[in-house]
Amino acid sequence: MSSGTGKPHTVMLALAREVADLIGWACERVAIAGSLRRMKPVVKDIELVVAPVYRPVWNGAFNELDAWCETLLKRGTVQKRLNSRGHAIAWGQAWKTAQMQGDDPPPPGNRYKAMLYKDVPVDLFIVLRDRQFAPTLLIRTGPNEANQALVTSSGVVNQNGVRGVLPSGMRFDEGAVWQDGRKLDTPTERSVFAACGLPYIPPHRRTAEIYQQWAARRWAREAMTALQWKPRAVTWGWTELPWVTNVPCQRPAEAPGEMVQARLFEGGGQFA
Repeated sequence: MSSGTGKPHTVMLALAREVADLIGWACERVAIAGSLRRMKPVVKDIELVVAPVYRPVWNGAFNELDAWCETLLKRGTVQKRLNSRGHAIAWGQAWKTAQMQGDDPPPPGNRYKAMLYKDVPVDLFIVLRDRQFAPTLLIRTGPNEANQALVTSSGVVNQNGVRGVLPSGMRFDEGAVWQDGRKLDTPTERSVFAACGLPYIPPHRRTAEIYQQWAARRWAREAMTALQWKPRAVTWGWTELPWVTNVPCQRPAEAPGEMVQARLFEGGGQFA
């Protein structure tokens, strides 16, 4: 979502905190995402992942954040971001007076608002009630190439030349992680990474290369399992020595690790 020349990290962090304070009362949770979270020295926009407060009303659930953004818009505190044709990039359905007063059902909530705050681009990525916070936070933290690797199936190279790391049958969709059509329970970023077969990786280290390196280790474990490698304790007389050697139980004429190496370095793409 970045555009323009950007400002120093410290300046943008202070502005992000101002926006968070401005909308915080209407949210259950607010988190900084994007390049600001990845600690880039120059940041072009502010990206926040937010979970709105829903107030029960007679005709459903009242989205406090959505209504409050309409109020900020009318006050001139924020402005809608416009594209080259002068249309709002993303805002959602406008609230009517009767909806603001609670006489009519509120419009359906949207997942994204693009605004300007003190002439700085701000993106609100909204986690709705039927979704968990962590998948959206992980994806909106980025960077883009790392996300491409994360959402592309393992062994597939996408149109941008990025090799995917996502396990078979898994997908990211609509702010959730799915496995074979079943929505997974992923309340934290750590649990999202675990579902993808990866360790937790801090925001400033997230790259496609890092994801691919850890996925290569996962592939190696899978290959060993497929070859039925089993540990064999090495003994000397009555004393069992403290080390273990891995011995392939199949293909005895094959050099240990040959199949694993062929999989990791397939096509000449070496992973560290």
